Amino acid sequence: MSFAQNFSKKDFKKIIREYKKEERQYGYSYYSTISTNNKDSIFFQSDTVTLFSSKIGIRKNEYCRTIQFDFKKWNRVNLIDCKICNGQSICYVTTDKNVYKYNLHEVDQDLFISLKNKYTQMTFRITGAKKISDNGNEYFEIKLLKEK
Repeated sequence: MSFAQNFSKKDFKKIIREYKKEERQYGYSYYSTISTNNKDSIFFQSDTVTLFSSKIGIRKNEYCRTIQFDFKKWNRVNLIDCKICNGQSICYVTTDKNVYKYNLHEVDQDLFISLKNKYTQMTFRITGAKKISDNGNEYFEIKLLKEK
């Protein structure tokens, strides 16, 4: 499986719509979620980040600490910091520091996601994505590069 270089804004929005649809339908989102590894605060400190559009990717990589993207109305996203070790899940309380306004935008055929609140701002370039099939379930692994 190779990384697709033409992952578009439309593709990313579709993943967000699927997450919201499943959350509305079942009251929670079991498979369709966007999460990343956050061991040692890697999401906030690393230049490269890998997002998974399913909890399957998090479980397969055995990540114990994650950031889960909880997409809300009006282009808001709550970044939920969770520990999911030993079958037990504990998430930290959400504050205004965890809630961001997000923006997807394209510049010269590159796709970016910007996250901004009154405390911080982060912009990531989406460098590629690949679709993974796992026992009949499909999800995306999305590579991000933090812009300076």
